[in-house]
Amino acid sequence: MTGDGYAVVNQRDLDRGTVYPTYNSSNGYNCAVTIRDKSGQRLMMFAGIARQSDSAWYDVDQGEYTTYAGPVYRRAPGECVTWGGAIDGGYNGGDSTNCG
Repeated sequence: MTGDGYAVVNQRDLDRGTVYPTYNSSNGYNCAVTIRDKSGQRLMMFAGIARQSDSAWYDVDQGEYTTYAGPVYRRAPGECVTWGGAIDGGYNGGDSTNCG
């Protein structure tokens, strides 16, 4: 979904799509991407990711998109990550999850 070696490790539903965190065990990178159920007119979308130890989002993609926001990446071997996504104001995600 977000490149070779990445596997979906969780997901959260949004009103108009889904946010997925993925992980690549060979390089220790986590990734998040927000994907709409149906592409269409541009809507404000967001994808963000951070390590548990980060004080704010480490990598963010936010803007008006027709299909997806992201992918965003954070290397965090042995740590938990916070990840999330939004479509047109509806947010969902995970706080300090997917520890690896």
